[in-house]
Amino acid sequence: MADELKDSGTVTAIAVVGFVFGLIGMLGSFIPCIGSLAFYIGIPAAIISGIALGVAYSQKAKRTFAIVAVTISVIGVVISGWQYYSIISAGKKAKQALEEMARPAQSARGAPATSPVPLTSPTDYPLSKIGNEPNAELVNYLGLVLLIPNDIARYKCLSHNPHSAFLFATTFNEQKIAALGVKEIMQGRLSHRVFANLLSFEMIEGFADIAKELKTLDEFGVASRRDEIVSKLKECYLNYRREYEQYLGGTNGYYVFKSPRELVRRNQYDFDRQVLDMNTFGTDNRLEWEGNYITFFNEKLVSSAVDKRRFPETMSVPLSIDKAKTLYGDQQQAFCETVFTVKPLWGLNDSGWRIVSNFAIHRITKKYYGPATGTNEPVVTIEIESTAERPFHR
Repeated sequence: MADELKDSGTVTAIAVVGFVFGLIGMLGSFIPCIGSLAFYIGIPAAIISGIALGVAYSQKAKRTFAIVAVTISVIGVVISGWQYYSIISAGKKAKQALEEMARPAQSARGAPATSPVPLTSPTDYPLSKIGNEPNAELVNYLGLVLLIPNDIARYKCLSHNPHSAFLFATTFNEQKIAALGVKEIMQGRLSHRVFANLLSFEMIEGFADIAKELKTLDEFGVASRRDEIVSKLKECYLNYRREYEQYLGGTNGYYVFKSPRELVRRNQYDFDRQVLDMNTFGTDNRLEWEGNYITFFNEKLVSSAVDKRRFPETMSVPLSIDKAKTLYGDQQQAFCETVFTVKPLWGLNDSGWRIVSNFAIHRITKKYYGPATGTNEPVVTIEIESTAERPFHR
């Protein structure tokens, strides 16, 4: 007959400690973000519970409670570890996205440095002479949406971590930099309501060496070199500002970018009126940059004593029955690609939930494609310019 397992005060005491801390770790691991640190409690708890289980085996004592304590602790560690891994992976992906944007600039640095080509005055180029081939794109970094030109590599500063560059050039000035105190410099970054992580000193072109030195200095060291640090930061800012002002010139004063293709259903065509009803932006999703643009367009109504019209979110454009038949054929849907021709303006529009490059839409081009997604040439192209009667910008 097998020996009956006995009670052990030692096993019970150790198992209780492991169980309590293991339970705290497991419950904490369910808390978003903070739970990623719960393994700091869960791992010691698992070790203590494991010790209790080992003692139980050596003393031939009851080990049920010790097994429960080990199980609870391990569950907490697994959940916390999964959270930690997810957060680290998201951070790496964000970093890779920024590096991918800066890669063209890094590859270009092997060539001799050249000054940006002088930009022709936008007034020399009427809108009618601007084509519809995209020369820029909207890039979204966690709610910061920037109008990035395809040739950004020609700008030494703006191409160096572009999201950091645009924030630095548009949200700071010489006065703000001159007012930086020792404690602010010690933080190793400039302050921002949302994107302080993008304004690390190490991300500023021409300031990386000083940023490394700052990590070795205490408050006294920073105080003794404050004037030098601020002066160098001002110098960097002026370089960024000069390039940003050149960027505002665009290509002949304009940038052109497109949105992904959207479905256009057959029931959007009015056979009686022979018009195609459509969303101005090609989508009714106001949670992206479109909603930000509409918000700032309509907010200007308050300051306008003459023009009280809101942004035209939907439009009806003439389309003959023959054109409509060519577009849809015997299908119930086609595809539309919306191309925007815009003039960049100074600064960023902050709606509180999304920050977007400031620009004015001067023309919207709708390119309609047939049901075959592989079609390269549009069946119908409609160009709609901003007019006094139907403005796209103020």
